[in-house]
Amino acid sequence: MIEIKLKNNSADLRAIYYRDNHQKIFFGPNTKKQSIYLTLAIIVYPFFAFYALNSNDSWFFIIGSMSLSLLVYDFWRVVKPILVWKKSVETFLKKAEKITDLRLKYNDEFFVYVEDRAELKQNWSVLEKAIIDEDFIWLFSDTNVLLPKSSMNESEFHALKELISHKVKNVQKK
Repeated sequence: MIEIKLKNNSADLRAIYYRDNHQKIFFGPNTKKQSIYLTLAIIVYPFFAFYALNSNDSWFFIIGSMSLSLLVYDFWRVVKPILVWKKSVETFLKKAEKITDLRLKYNDEFFVYVEDRAELKQNWSVLEKAIIDEDFIWLFSDTNVLLPKSSMNESEFHALKELISHKVKNVQKK
């Protein structure tokens, strides 16, 4: 059985989770359209409100205010899942910083992931999916395991990557 003593570095985990700017609330990849619309609406709304309040038709002001409210709601609808995800990632990272003993033991049949006193032992066949990237290996089953490349040396990472490529059915390489 091969054992790898993993280095625990929460900065590496943070870089992996936040690498595609999915944590950005304003002008992020998932919120760019809503951010642009909301920004334009907030810039235009004071001029619109001034004009609408000076006119005799109050419906013009009501419809414009409802439109702004819908844009704010649409922005909140898109941002809320990002905030929940970001909070869960930060909670995970705080928990990961406290881990002192982090090891991975594996052979051709199964692997054992050790975090302090907690052990996760799983057969390779149980894994639903694995993502192999140049910076990490991510194993998915009922419990997910993230293995940054920087937590082990180059030869350990390469050997593990080759084994996972052969043992896991659904491997995504990025």
